[in-house]
Amino acid sequence: MKRLAGLALFLAVFGGAAIVRARHDAVIPYPADEVSAALERLSQPSVPRPLPGDPAIAVGWYGHAGTCDEARVAYQAPDAPIPTGASVTLDAAGNVQVAAPYGPAGIVLAETADGGCDYAIESAPTLVISGPGVRETASFSTVVCSTILGINIAGGDFETADGPFYLAAALGDTPDTWKIGITGGHFVDGLQGKKTPGASTEETQWTAPVTTTSNGYVFDGQGPAGPVHVEIICTPFKGST
Repeated sequence: MKRLAGLALFLAVFGGAAIVRARHDAVIPYPADEVSAALERLSQPSVPRPLPGDPAIAVGWYGHAGTCDEARVAYQAPDAPIPTGASVTLDAAGNVQVAAPYGPAGIVLAETADGGCDYAIESAPTLVISGPGVRETASFSTVVCSTILGINIAGGDFETADGPFYLAAALGDTPDTWKIGITGGHFVDGLQGKKTPGASTEETQWTAPVTTTSNGYVFDGQGPAGPVHVEIICTPFKGST
């Protein structure tokens, strides 16, 4: 009789708790469709991915066996490897600008000597200029980093409401200090000593110490009207290897 009473007490305490717990679990609602969709979006890549089959040739850089025009078409296709909900446009230089839910990105392309295409997928702007008295930008631009006649140079184009401008930087006479200029027109024209037709004649120049990063340069110096900050991320460019 005592055993039955003990069993009854056990069931009343522990069995009842199990029943309550089961009932409690049963009323936990499943995530709403909107929540499930949001979780699905969070699980997706937040930046563009390389085209299928394209090998990595450096960190963030890829090689495409076809032409750059073919790569541009592929990134504009419905099944392009870009974040869900992103939109794609081409800028004046033919680079792919990606407006994605988690922030913008850029795909900078350059033809290779063998008819292929190298491209870099960038989640941060490749050219940043900020400070008083200068043309400012934060753009996903082609940025050339090279050596000409033994002199290190870097530069790239960016668009403004007043037309095209470019930043050019070159190692100066003082170690670790570069000469920097912002001029109306295109960088390639400037390298060739030419003026871009119709471009602004505005020019701004200053010098700044350089910090070399793993993929570019940072310049923090005194500009014409105060401190100017410049960040450069080197990208593929036509003729690069």
